[in-house]
Amino acid sequence: MLQGPKYLLQRVERMKKINKLHSPLSFETWKNTFRISMGREPLYNDLQGQIKQELKEIIMKEQGFLCCYCMARVEYYNSHIEHFKPKGDPQYQSLQLEYDNLLVSCEGSNFTQDNCGHKKYDWFDPLLIISPMESGVESLFEYTWNGHILASNSNQRATETIAHLNLDNFLLCRHRYAAINGAITNEELSDMTNEQIDDLIAFFSLKNQNEELYEFCGAIINILESFKAS
Repeated sequence: MLQGPKYLLQRVERMKKINKLHSPLSFETWKNTFRISMGREPLYNDLQGQIKQELKEIIMKEQGFLCCYCMARVEYYNSHIEHFKPKGDPQYQSLQLEYDNLLVSCEGSNFTQDNCGHKKYDWFDPLLIISPMESGVESLFEYTWNGHILASNSNQRATETIAHLNLDNFLLCRHRYAAINGAITNEELSDMTNEQIDDLIAFFSLKNQNEELYEFCGAIINILESFKAS
């Protein structure tokens, strides 16, 4: 139980909630410089080289190095910059370089591109999709011991989001199962007081010295909270 690096630093919102910070000065400076030199608004395809790398690394750090949708571990090589409101949709093209619209998503389980950002592609129904930046998002999803993700109280928005991003696929469930059962077992929980469970919830809510969150921490926290409630 509680294997891996010690988690010490910044407390963050549980589950999938992402708190966007101010747009990086380097990013805003690049956009302004581009406007002056090129005489037009920059597009996402203009974002190249070092500035793109720096931007992606800042967003990954902001997310605790977890995928914005499934909470799998992301590194530079296995992820991409994700537009929550898709840049391929004409009504959202003006947001393609708005920092609040930029996240980092994994490349899908084992690079299959069958879940999260690639699976979502240009789907965006503002009445149905759940944003990982949305207040209260932590209450809209539930997890099971075997790694499945469910819509809390059969919430329609959560159901649609899970389906369109394929968040309950076999590989993701298997990875979540391993993370949950590697962190805590049912037998261990049975011997714990509510105060001890609260300590575990706090542990899995923290970033470590490298600004990383525990992989699938939201699923683990949800299991702990549901066990406490029971």
